[in-house]
Amino acid sequence: MFRNHFLITSLCTVVTAVATSVITVSLIVPSRVHADPTVVEATEFRLVGASGVLRGRLGTDPDGAVWLQLADKSGKPRVMNGVMADGTAMLNLRDNAGAPRVYLQVNGNESLFSMRDSKQKGRLFVQVNNDEPLINLRDAEGQGRAFLSVDAQGPALWFNDATGKNVLTQR
Repeated sequence: MFRNHFLITSLCTVVTAVATSVITVSLIVPSRVHADPTVVEATEFRLVGASGVLRGRLGTDPDGAVWLQLADKSGKPRVMNGVMADGTAMLNLRDNAGAPRVYLQVNGNESLFSMRDSKQKGRLFVQVNNDEPLINLRDAEGQGRAFLSVDAQGPALWFNDATGKNVLTQR
C-alpha cells in the first residue's frame, strides 16, 4: 500500500510540475505573430550605408504622397522620385550641391521636362499640354527667347528679345 501511495504521489507531483511549467511558459513567453514572410509594411524605409550615412528613403506622407529619395555617399539628396498627393508623378535630379536641376513630371493631360542652370533659373522646358508639344528656351534671366510648337494650325517658331517682345514668328 505504501508503494502505491508513493507511486500515486510521485505521479501527481510530476503531472503538477509539467502543468505548472506549461502554464508559466505560456504566460511569460509572448505568442508569436505569424505574418506573411513575403510582405513588409511600414510608412518609411531608410537605407543606411556601412558608414552610417543615410543613403535612401522610401516613404509616404500624411497627405497621401509617396516618394523615393536617393543620396550620394555624403548623404546629400540627389534623386527625388514620387507621386504627389494630387496624383502628379515626378522625378527630380539634383547637382553636387543638392540644388534641383532636372525635373520630369506628368499630371493629367500635361507632361513636362525642364532643366535649370546653376543659379536655379529655368533654361529649357519641353512640354506636351493637351496633346500639343512646346519647346521653350530661356535666357539667364529666365525670359523665354526661343519657342517651337506644333498645334492644330501646324508648326510655329518664334523668337523674343530680352524684354519678351516678339521679334520673329514663322508658321
